[in-house]
Amino acid sequence: MHIVTNMSRSLILCLCLLACTFADPLRVQDDLDLEPEDYLPDQEEDQDQDNTPTPVVKYPVLLVPGLSASQIDARLNKKTAPHSFCQTKTDWFTIWLNPTELLPGFIDCWVDNFRLVYNEATGRTENSPGVETRVPGFGDVRTIEYLSPIHIPATGYFHSLIISLRKIGYVRNETIRGAPYDFRKAPNEQEEYLANTKKLIEEMYTTNKNKKVIIVTHSMGGNYIYYLLLNQTQEWKDKYIRSLITIGAPWGGASGTLQTLAAGEDDDSSIISKESSRLLHRSHPSFVFLLPTVAAFKNTPILEYAGKNYTAADLPKILEMIADPVGVKLHKKISQLYPEYKAPGVELHCLRGTGTTTVERLTYASQEEFPFDPKTVRGPGDGTINQQSSDVCLKWKDQKGFHTAEFDKVKHVDLVKNVQVVKYVTDAILKS
Repeated sequence: MHIVTNMSRSLILCLCLLACTFADPLRVQDDLDLEPEDYLPDQEEDQDQDNTPTPVVKYPVLLVPGLSASQIDARLNKKTAPHSFCQTKTDWFTIWLNPTELLPGFIDCWVDNFRLVYNEATGRTENSPGVETRVPGFGDVRTIEYLSPIHIPATGYFHSLIISLRKIGYVRNETIRGAPYDFRKAPNEQEEYLANTKKLIEEMYTTNKNKKVIIVTHSMGGNYIYYLLLNQTQEWKDKYIRSLITIGAPWGGASGTLQTLAAGEDDDSSIISKESSRLLHRSHPSFVFLLPTVAAFKNTPILEYAGKNYTAADLPKILEMIADPVGVKLHKKISQLYPEYKAPGVELHCLRGTGTTTVERLTYASQEEFPFDPKTVRGPGDGTINQQSSDVCLKWKDQKGFHTAEFDKVKHVDLVKNVQVVKYVTDAILKS
């Protein structure tokens, strides 16, 4: 699990050429030998605009994205940089997802700008010195419909679901809203975002004639909203929330996160080096937030080293072993955010991917391999989230209004745009 999820070098090259030649799509086709459907904007959008939607909307919908699925802007006023060609002073620009920031060589500039720094005095993380960031489009869907400002199918995110909802009467930024966030942070450092999300839910309720809100989340967005709901009264939840639909929520974290923190990227096609990956992801509390939890993984080994097995209960020791002292401090706070997995107190649809082998345990045969060169033991899951984690929601199966669905062989990153998942979510909203 990592920030540059499924972003191969070829896709980045494609996006970079698109950014440079967007006015001439035929040139892009010639350069990369692509078919038109690989790079042209989705024509379904234009067709959809020609039809007057059937007004069947019962409840407004709030979309909350997962890790890496919110755009982030930055402004630089730095004194130093990794290379002489790195910019140090800029106006606001898109730092995620911006393909030109991820070119070989320049990616070192991006890592330095996108990392966070732990403040020992406050116990919280901050932007790298001289870097300001903001998350554009809060309340809007435009920055979560596609991962990149360049709206091409390759970066589609909530687009398929939004199109499906439009066909049953929903309208962008009226009855469908979005709540993007700085995914580098864990929710305990996101007080302002959570307060604003609560206000947005109340606003949606009021502007839609006192209709409760359906919240649809993907991946870590489910954990964020779960944390928000745990900190609200039942009276508030009963008044404002119709239901929560989680798609691939990593309720109990993921073992692959430990692999990224210990060794860096696990994908040979990644555009970022393992060393830079470790530096970047260790600075982001969200990765500590997504480490396996004791309640979910129990006694399942997540690390095997020097003939000894380590479980989620040993994570403080593991983080020390891999020389991540900031991770130790972050984990001490983050592991207490919801240790008991209380029911969220709202109607819940828990959608889970299954049938794809997923990193379950890191193994090291020798001291020389530790921690940079692990072998992996794989188990059931969705390719990113372990089954032990996604099954946490089954603890609430006896609660009123609990629903669950499994999608076999649908990988985590594909869940949000899978045809059957989109159909389930659309049907669940229609039947509410």
